[in-house]
Amino acid sequence: MKNNENIKALNKINPKAFRALRQEVGFDFEKPFALLHIEGNFTIRKLENLIAANDMDSDKDAVAILIHDERAWSKSLHLVRLVNGKIDIDVTRKLWNFDVDYFIAKCDFEDMRKSRTAETFVIVQNRAYMDTPQDKAIDLNGRFKNAPSRRVWMGCNIGKGYTLDKSGYIVDIRKENLKRRADDLRKERAKNAYLLTDNTAKVEELRRKIAVRKAEIVNDLISATDAKSVKDVASKLDWGGLYSVMSLFEDYERLTNTRGYSSIESSERAYNTILEKLGA
Repeated sequence: MKNNENIKALNKINPKAFRALRQEVGFDFEKPFALLHIEGNFTIRKLENLIAANDMDSDKDAVAILIHDERAWSKSLHLVRLVNGKIDIDVTRKLWNFDVDYFIAKCDFEDMRKSRTAETFVIVQNRAYMDTPQDKAIDLNGRFKNAPSRRVWMGCNIGKGYTLDKSGYIVDIRKENLKRRADDLRKERAKNAYLLTDNTAKVEELRRKIAVRKAEIVNDLISATDAKSVKDVASKLDWGGLYSVMSLFEDYERLTNTRGYSSIESSERAYNTILEKLGA
């Protein structure tokens, strides 16, 4: 592992990054850890293979990802976590003090992941070494003189507090718990409905269509007679072309094989996106 070299590179970009990782994720940098480096775009599979090549397990070990893009208007690092093969963009603590940013939506992460100018650092550590700092627990079922604030954005206490009744109990907790249980039930039903589907035929359909597209590109290259026609072929291979399709297909195949989609709708969206890019 090139830990020392990568540590220097990360410190050069942001010397406060390790403190942010300690606070947000709970890494203990006094214990063994791996710091990996990726230049340019990457896929989740490539990231998992890189972790495995360094004798670590992306499923069992804690994995945090810091992305820095020179072209972005913000020069800060962006933090996400890899949990069970999925990207978790949720960042709850006040990391702007460390010049570490967050992604508002998953698509923002995808855009930066695909950027050729991105520089990515992957931190991996055995969970047994970690000790995530815990916030002081608030007993929301207890009585209060003053309503506690809601921690609703990046761990910051903003907005209105909870509503108290005359006895000092929070009156809206029960409503929120019921809503949360209803949301969990909807998600569980959507997941169970997806688990009853079999999309292996769709995987093979996409594989055949991609093979046809590859053959078309090969024929175009063989038929190319000048620089412009070669350039046209190259444009079909770049991001937005075959490379994009192959990357999306690999993710779709992996999540289909591992039953990783959360609903039929999310699986269908991924499938239709690939079909659209293939022009099918």
